[in-house]
Amino acid sequence: MFLANPVLAAEQRHLLIDKNQRWQGTVELDRPVLVAVDARLEIAPGARINVTAKKVVLKVEGELEALGSVAQPIRFEAPHGWFGIELQTTENSRFEHVQIEGAESGIAASQSRFEVRNSLFSSCKTAIKLDRQSESEIAQNEFVDNQTGIDIGTRSQGVVKENLFKGNAVAVVASHNSTGIVRENRFIANQQGVYVQHLFPGTMNENSFEQNKTAVICDQTMASPLITDNRFVGNEKGIVNLLASKPQVRNNLFHDNDIALVNNQLGSPVVEKNLFVGNRLAIKSERRSAPQIEYNRFLENDLALFCDYLSYPTVKQNNFITNNMAVKLGDHQSADMEKQGAADKQTEKILAASGRQGKPAVFHPASGIVDVSLNWWEPDVEEEIEKFFFDRSQEKWVLDDATGKRYLRDEISFRPRLTKPVTDAGRKYQ
Repeated sequence: MFLANPVLAAEQRHLLIDKNQRWQGTVELDRPVLVAVDARLEIAPGARINVTAKKVVLKVEGELEALGSVAQPIRFEAPHGWFGIELQTTENSRFEHVQIEGAESGIAASQSRFEVRNSLFSSCKTAIKLDRQSESEIAQNEFVDNQTGIDIGTRSQGVVKENLFKGNAVAVVASHNSTGIVRENRFIANQQGVYVQHLFPGTMNENSFEQNKTAVICDQTMASPLITDNRFVGNEKGIVNLLASKPQVRNNLFHDNDIALVNNQLGSPVVEKNLFVGNRLAIKSERRSAPQIEYNRFLENDLALFCDYLSYPTVKQNNFITNNMAVKLGDHQSADMEKQGAADKQTEKILAASGRQGKPAVFHPASGIVDVSLNWWEPDVEEEIEKFFFDRSQEKWVLDDATGKRYLRDEISFRPRLTKPVTDAGRKYQ
């Protein structure tokens, strides 16, 4: 057994490492450790770091290299809530085959550059946190049952690829002018898969989101991020766009989700060349949302498109094939309500909320018509097509919840319709 602090007096508050040092075997830590600027700490394969107090933090201002192996992983064994590892203005620290459990922050970096591979983070408050222009490549790791898996914070950049996220409250957070790539990961049974807040000029591609409560949330992200070539399967909600978020959602598969795509409070993504198949509801747009929905394929969904609270999407050049219902207008979808002033307060609230990150968003007055013309409908029989819509023809009036007054429900316009399927609609590959 190797003691990290064999000669320290009991009253000393921390262990200072001011020259190169190697830890191997069993290392006992009962107080904070500081790796000084010009020092390098190497942790050998198979080392067990036995942390005996929550107050212990391994703070690195120099360099840390913790490279285990499949046969000999490096383990941090500690009481739940211990402080974890801090990287402060460092470069080139590396972690491989490392196991960290129950930390307040497994690895927290500020103005640092580092790599993490083939490691396991479980039951941490935050497994990995990037802050203040930190950069990291995080690849082929497992994040299990953490409150937050990866937090990409202020002006930081993360490349997150080929990881497994399972059972986390939030798997990945990206906020405060951060950027990065989230690619080829699996997100399984998380409360939230990826939560993006504010502008994120990065990409999410080739990921698999399975059985999450919400796979992706875009909150005030403006015209970002690019979400492409992903699989959303069996989630309660696939993608949720809030407060004027306008991500580009292209070439994804949405299969067997409760709701594949939710747009709320001016959430208005570009939705192109996706395949929506077997979902209870493919796209839900509410509260002034105006998504651009083009060149998609909607196949065997219970309901393809739902609009409410004065939402008017652009819906062109899509194929709607054997859905139980194509388009339904909700009980607050009424331009008549707005014209008579009943929607003004709701509109003001949405505008105020959308302006948290700059000038409030603007939108056009309600038209009263949800236009779904120039799409292909199957079966291609006009009398049958009309049965797939729910508007004022089925139920003429909507009620104002506050006053009990009734107003005319909007209508759906599907003519002119295409006479043959759109050849390039839908995902490029299945």
